Amino acid sequence: MPSPAPAPSATRPGRPTWAPPTLTRVPLLRADPDLGRYLSPTRRAAVEPELWTVGVEIPAGPWRGASRLASDPAAIGAMVLDGLIARELRLADTTSADLFGPGDIIRPDSDGPSSLDPPVCWTVLQPLRAAALDARVTAICQRSPELMMAVLDRINAQSHRLALSQAISHLTGVDRRVEALLWHLADRWGKVTPDGVVVPVPLSHRLLGSLVGARRPTVSTALADLTRTHRVMTLPSGDWLLTGTPPSSGPSDAAFTAHRPARGQSGQSTRESSKPKSAAPSSRARISA
Repeated sequence: MPSPAPAPSATRPGRPTWAPPTLTRVPLLRADPDLGRYLSPTRRAAVEPELWTVGVEIPAGPWRGASRLASDPAAIGAMVLDGLIARELRLADTTSADLFGPGDIIRPDSDGPSSLDPPVCWTVLQPLRAAALDARVTAICQRSPELMMAVLDRINAQSHRLALSQAISHLTGVDRRVEALLWHLADRWGKVTPDGVVVPVPLSHRLLGSLVGARRPTVSTALADLTRTHRVMTLPSGDWLLTGTPPSSGPSDAAFTAHRPARGQSGQSTRESSKPKSAAPSSRARISA
């Protein structure tokens, strides 16, 4: 039997330790009623008693167990019930981030090895309470397609928000990016007050930079400009106060530029392009036609 590891001494600090997560029993449809939006009252009454799972509570700080929370390939993932989590990817000297909040589903990467293989860091920004959508929940969803459709709605909504975040990071001017991102967050968590819209999502300038594709000093300068023009204010609690108006959206889809085939490509499939071309009809044949 291996000997136990020695306790860290007072003179030589050991590795930091984290308390084990708190596990609870979670009735899913009570914790998240919207998950059963497609169920008829009869179907909901039949499914609700068996649709429970294990919940986990994690305090704010670095989160080392994100990949283990739903490691079973038959599991859907882990659904956030309360709290806020940041996922950061490091590529060369650049960090990109996205946020997960209530209703979002976290599923470990299943694509396998990547050519870039960026390291991933998870941080719990606000105390997390999540429910494991394990293999047992997956089996119930297979018998109740209405539940699976609600899960797909969540994943599709996350994909849309990620695409919008990517569009925000392409805006010219870091002040425009930061303001647009805060309005984007306000759509989910904003609270309307007489002074403006409060966004209770405390974010450091560094993390804001990772969310909008900018460096921390540039974000600080942009926030100073937004504060000076009374568009964004930082509250003592760390929340944000939006006093302006949301950035205007772009023109309708009729104004989008149509994509043309790449140079040397005709837009036809390889099989079609490999077929021998028939001789062009003569000008006399074209006229007679």
